[in-house]
Amino acid sequence: MNRPENSQPVYANELNDRFVKKALEVVYENLSNYEFGKEAFASCMHVSPSLLYQKLKSLTGQSPTDFIRTIRFNHAMELLQAHSYTVAEVSERCGFSNVNYFSTAFKKTFRVDTCRSTEQVNSFLPAADHL
Repeated sequence: MNRPENSQPVYANELNDRFVKKALEVVYENLSNYEFGKEAFASCMHVSPSLLYQKLKSLTGQSPTDFIRTIRFNHAMELLQAHSYTVAEVSERCGFSNVNYFSTAFKKTFRVDTCRSTEQVNSFLPAADHL
């Protein structure tokens, strides 16, 4: 899931479209906040945690925690491809308080080390698109 253009519909149903766009906006606003989790997410969306879970699961197939994680890792992939930041800086910018955990989870998600060259990371980009 990437940031959609506001004019581009994500879903045909207008209410679902607005909900998912708002969810993406909220997560992107809190991307570097490592304490941002499902409770804070629900609060920012002005819904209960259980309603947020039901709605996101039905629309995206992901729990709120997985939704946040997916967006964080996709953003991390973009930052790593740009080679503008160290792995530690990317980890911090994407809301991970522990760089070792970030590197391990990134490798598990994309099947590529965070320290590989741009060419190797770029070759895994299509795998990142499905998240």
